Amino acid sequence: MSPDFHGTDDQLEAYALGQLATSDQPGLEALEEHLMICSTCRDRLDGVEAFTSGVRDAFGPNSAIATSKQTELFAWLPWPRVTIALAFLALATVILIFSRDQTQFAPVANLQLSATRGEMPVTAPARELDLTLLNVPMEAHSFRALIVNATGRTVWSGQARQATDSLQVKALHRFESGDYFLRLYGASGDVVREYGFRIR
Repeated sequence: MSPDFHGTDDQLEAYALGQLATSDQPGLEALEEHLMICSTCRDRLDGVEAFTSGVRDAFGPNSAIATSKQTELFAWLPWPRVTIALAFLALATVILIFSRDQTQFAPVANLQLSATRGEMPVTAPARELDLTLLNVPMEAHSFRALIVNATGRTVWSGQARQATDSLQVKALHRFESGDYFLRLYGASGDVVREYGFRIR
């Protein structure tokens, strides 16, 4: 290396980190020879070493910068620490919203439904409905239940279980506020009863 040629900042940084190979231009040996005769480059090298040492101290011995492993795990992230912190914040927000949503619903709502016309039974929003259906035809043993909302859209379907003088329906579904209708289908596939209830 010519005495007039001083190493670049990248070369000095690579040398300070022990990453300058002999094959690199100007080469490890040439740079070391130049540093022996050039006090300016020695001063620059001292500054680079102080900077890299400060970075190691700031981020700890196991950090991505100190271990030169930044390219392995988080290289695709522009700011790894900020991105990870934002991801944890987003996750905490989702958990908070979900847990708040869970508390707005009672675990189970029990209703007795009658197929006669009149005022519909009312219950609070729940995650499960335990329905007792009265006035059911007893000639069949198998019934299918379908719950629709006020617009006629199906929100739940399942089987109704035979009890002594009624049918039992357990609907595992989050029922929001609104009017609902349970349609009871017999073995032939025809609607044999319709029940109404209200969630408020």
